[in-house]
Amino acid sequence: AMKNGNLMLSGSSLESTIPVTRDTTKFVFWSLQPGCWSSDSSSFFALCRDASSVHRLPIVDYLSAVETETYHPYVKAGTAFAKLDLVIFRVPDGQRTKVDLGPDEDLHVFPIGWREGKDELLYLRLNREATRLDLMAADATSGTSRVILTETQETFVGGLDFIIGGWRETFTPIPGTDRFLWISERDGWRHAYQYDYSGTLIGQVTRGDVPVLRRVHGDTDR
Repeated sequence: AMKNGNLMLSGSSLESTIPVTRDTTKFVFWSLQPGCWSSDSSSFFALCRDASSVHRLPIVDYLSAVETETYHPYVKAGTAFAKLDLVIFRVPDGQRTKVDLGPDEDLHVFPIGWREGKDELLYLRLNREATRLDLMAADATSGTSRVILTETQETFVGGLDFIIGGWRETFTPIPGTDRFLWISERDGWRHAYQYDYSGTLIGQVTRGDVPVLRRVHGDTDR
């Protein structure tokens, strides 16, 4: 649960709500997403965004007799990105593990969720220029990350639509298997490809001069 920007732990077995984080400020805040809990409910992940070094954009309110001015973080070209931390929390012992996102701090990070049957957290890592997209897997105990596959383009892998939500269509796990579908425009059209979690390409699933927008339904028996 969230309260005043901090993470809180609650449940039927707890007498009261327990604070998990206490470091939220005006420019440092946490976020949760659906599917953040592991299948055994022993762990969950959360993303912390520290915008304290981000450029402040002035917002002027002229509705009152005397105008007021507030400042909001806004990343402009060439200015600092918000610092991101992807953290795994273990409920039984309170352990807090920071995921190794790599040396580049100018990143977009999109947590996908837990890999089925494995103690790995999957996430997407997009560089600032949006020319390189990595599918990553982080060990839930150590936080060590490995690259499953990398997608690159000379122009951009994902635009604004990708960043504000379209990234969710890029990766689709195939339930009950060690494989997943990956959306790519590598042949000039947006198509689906099948991979395993070692990053080995199994094959191209769709073809033709038409774009695949999203997966609607899958049947693993066919």
